[in-house]
Amino acid sequence: MNACLSRQGEMVNSYSGWKGYIAAVEEVQTNEKGI
Repeated sequence: MNACLSRQGEMVNSYSGWKGYIAAVEEVQTNEKGI
């Protein structure tokens, strides 16, 4: 769990914060639903 969270933290940093990260995740989810 901790390794997962630290990895997620790195992803959040690369997306310049939670807003960018959440937007990217939501985009991926809508793309997957469209398949």
